[in-house]
Amino acid sequence: MSKIKLEAKKRDLSIKAKDLLKSSRLPWIVYWPKSEPILVDMDYQEFRKTFLKVKKWTIFTLSIDWKDIDVLVKDYILDDLYDTLKHIDFVQIDEKSTVKAEVILETEWVSEAVKIWWVLRQEMTSLKVKCLPKDLPASIKVDISKLEHFSSIVKVSDLELPEWISVLVPDTLIVASVIVPRSVAAATNS
Repeated sequence: MSKIKLEAKKRDLSIKAKDLLKSSRLPWIVYWPKSEPILVDMDYQEFRKTFLKVKKWTIFTLSIDWKDIDVLVKDYILDDLYDTLKHIDFVQIDEKSTVKAEVILETEWVSEAVKIWWVLRQEMTSLKVKCLPKDLPASIKVDISKLEHFSSIVKVSDLELPEWISVLVPDTLIVASVIVPRSVAAATNS
């Protein structure tokens, strides 16, 4: 996984977060494993352009005043009305320690059952995994070509994952299934 470098600076605590946003600066918090969090800010537009192009679990290298540190996005606040970022939290990572993350599931291929008649129901849109930061996938592919008839399902155990990625949910959880369209179900129940 490639790293994206971002320039940031230690935040002036006399300036409120809302005032930073008004001046096109984005307030952040970087959480350290064994010390107090650090408050930083950076140019809003620069970060927005970068963040919209990547997945949440991209490794960023933050250049904060005095040094570079590798981080992952822990959480962010999005203003739904204006579609703008209001705040972002990062957590520092260690290249040698595993991280827990929720990776997006993306369906691929075509299901014969869906092509002919039925409707695809994606039960899970992400999967909790644990691995080294460098091995964290941007997404995990779900092969739905195995959904050949009405009772077909794809479980977590059916996903093809590299051996270095540990799944943190039960293997028996259903990822995708095929269901009867509502119009057909209504017609057969009448």
